[in-house]
Amino acid sequence: MDFLESLNVHPLLIQLITVLFIFLIAAIIHRLAWHIAGLILRFYEFSPTNLPAHLQHHTGQEGSSKLIGRLLEWLPGELKAMPLPDEQRRQTLQEILSSAISVIAFVLAALASLGQFATATTVVTVTGLLISALAFAGRTVIADYLAGFGILFQDQFYVGEKIKVKAQTDVIEGTVEQVSLNATWLRALTGEVYVIANGEMRWICNYSRGIYSSANITLKIMATDLSRTVPLLEKLGQEAETLFEEMHGPWQVISETGVIAEQVELTLAVRAHFGQAVHLRPKLLSFLQERLTLAEIELVS
Repeated sequence: MDFLESLNVHPLLIQLITVLFIFLIAAIIHRLAWHIAGLILRFYEFSPTNLPAHLQHHTGQEGSSKLIGRLLEWLPGELKAMPLPDEQRRQTLQEILSSAISVIAFVLAALASLGQFATATTVVTVTGLLISALAFAGRTVIADYLAGFGILFQDQFYVGEKIKVKAQTDVIEGTVEQVSLNATWLRALTGEVYVIANGEMRWICNYSRGIYSSANITLKIMATDLSRTVPLLEKLGQEAETLFEEMHGPWQVISETGVIAEQVELTLAVRAHFGQAVHLRPKLLSFLQERLTLAEIELVS
């Protein structure tokens, strides 16, 4: 900018050029935000326990790697056992970090531009007033961004996971396609995309995580066969656990209605290993049909 002053350029023009230059830098950072976030995550992917072997591989010096290994033994166990992010978590983190980098870049550019036309005291005062005004007028926007940080640090869901959320009065179910600091893109089962503000999610049901999946089966039999059907089903539950590797323990025989009449409805509470319920249920239906037929127990509709 001293070059422009030497050419006797008007000071206001110099200030405007400076502001344009500042926002140009912010725009460049915004375009590179995704790659910057990727570089940041590369440090997160470095496991301390693998550092000595990594150094020995690249330097060929065994002594230095052993020394670093001894120093790393003083690290807390939680830090040494820090798990590496999988691809879904990495993509989610990268999208949220890139959004944060873009927001910070433009906020700093705005403050730096304001500093071209006012003193430091004025900038601080105006910044305080703007923050107060935005906090009052943009409560929902701030809530969306805070909720976005909550999704980031609490691992509520990742890109690619199937979830169900309650957004205000609507319940939406689908697959997460994109997550930013202020919104989440959810692809519904019927194909349409919902853009949901993070602050509007009242509760979240994540279908993609868990120990087991439910594969319950309902049977309707004659009441006269009840006394011999229940012991048989309990025995078959033990047998099915050994036959089908998808099962997560034997099933439980329950009656959801508790009503006895001419016909009785029983439910087999089946636990399948997570994500295996759709594969297990047809096998169990065939298995039950065969064994109940052999026992001459009739199923009714």
